[in-house]
Amino acid sequence: MTLAAESIHVTYPGGRHALRGVSCIVRPGRVTAVVGPNGGGKSTLLRVLAGVKRPNEGVVCLDSRPLGDFSPRERARRIALVAQQPEVAFDFDTRTVVGFGPLGSGGSRDAVDRAMDRLALDDLARVPFGALSVGQRQRVSLARAVAQIDGREGALLLADEPIAAMDPRHAADAMLMFADLARAGVGVVVVLHDLTAAARIAQDVVLLAGDGRCAGCGPADEMLSQATLSRLFATPMVRTDAPGLGVVIAPGIPGRDASV
Repeated sequence: MTLAAESIHVTYPGGRHALRGVSCIVRPGRVTAVVGPNGGGKSTLLRVLAGVKRPNEGVVCLDSRPLGDFSPRERARRIALVAQQPEVAFDFDTRTVVGFGPLGSGGSRDAVDRAMDRLALDDLARVPFGALSVGQRQRVSLARAVAQIDGREGALLLADEPIAAMDPRHAADAMLMFADLARAGVGVVVVLHDLTAAARIAQDVVLLAGDGRCAGCGPADEMLSQATLSRLFATPMVRTDAPGLGVVIAPGIPGRDASV
């Protein structure tokens, strides 16, 4: 399923513009990274793409059908959203929270077992959600979303900074999972501040500038160039291929030429 956003404008109360005329396409079987400075509308874009935030102008279509025409249950069968700050209303245990995913989409309980195993959560199955660290909560929320779309051909997974609080091991495992899901035909959209991770797993990139405008949308190698990122973040950025590591992207050292 192809998800296409066309000329999306979002304005919050008080007149603050979160998104200004943003257009992008999310294709099945590919990882799309959304990258940009703080306050550029990345989280808002994800909520619009998931159908939980209605834009002031513009339209989002899933396979040429406006997203607003889908019922909440129909959307849940096709699109899973992982929020930036996972929360639950009551202090359910980990397995119960993961089980909310299939409940909303009509999926199987076996999907919960697979998702728990995939995110290495079996040892935390009976731990209350409120007792988990932030990184563990992120893994639980990812597992819920994965269980929600388990077995759904061409489904979409939208994740907002899903690895921001994870330790290196679990962050790497999550990145591998996104790549595996894409190979299985899932369209994955991930908001990332880790530009190295974005360069390593994404085929496509959406760049959002600080004023909510789209600064670029296209192949990762083009969007994540040293010069483009230096302009986007208004600071020298360095991109290099490190032996044994692959692409590494980081801010330049102050006082040194970043060769942009």
